[in-house]
Amino acid sequence: MENISINLEADKLYNVHIVGVNCTLDKSDIQVIAGQSINVVLTPADSSYNGFATSAGNIIVTKSGTGDFNGSDPYWDDDNVAMVDFNDFDGAGDVTYTITLKPIYYGILATVLHATADAGNPTQLNAGATGTFTYTAESGYRLPDSVTVTNAQSYVWTKETGVLSVVAKKEW
Repeated sequence: MENISINLEADKLYNVHIVGVNCTLDKSDIQVIAGQSINVVLTPADSSYNGFATSAGNIIVTKSGTGDFNGSDPYWDDDNVAMVDFNDFDGAGDVTYTITLKPIYYGILATVLHATADAGNPTQLNAGATGTFTYTAESGYRLPDSVTVTNAQSYVWTKETGVLSVVAKKEW
């Protein structure tokens, strides 16, 4: 009589805990095996954390634990969805990743002549946010009929009150 030989070795499971900061994730506590890759989809907490298909610089990935993937690639896809691909788990042990979305903001550079900018005027605006700026003409001057604002989505100048409302672009 001949024997039928059966060999079976179960795959070791490793715990991967993923934490989102300023975002929610489509997965957070999963188990993987060595060699497995995963994709995590991020939903920003609000529009100030939205990135753009041209820049993944506001997605930060940090790790603690002994296991690791051979690369974590954050990106915004063509539909403006934030993702992180974790490639080829090494099977060295459990791991925790923290994915942080940093707000995207614009610095404010105001050139003001013969007028005073209110001390409470914003110095930066998050992407997509609206900022209100107030100006007062110096003695012997009046506020202009119009102002020039560049690199903004839109703005409204109200000469009578000296209030400028600026909506920051949602992308660079």
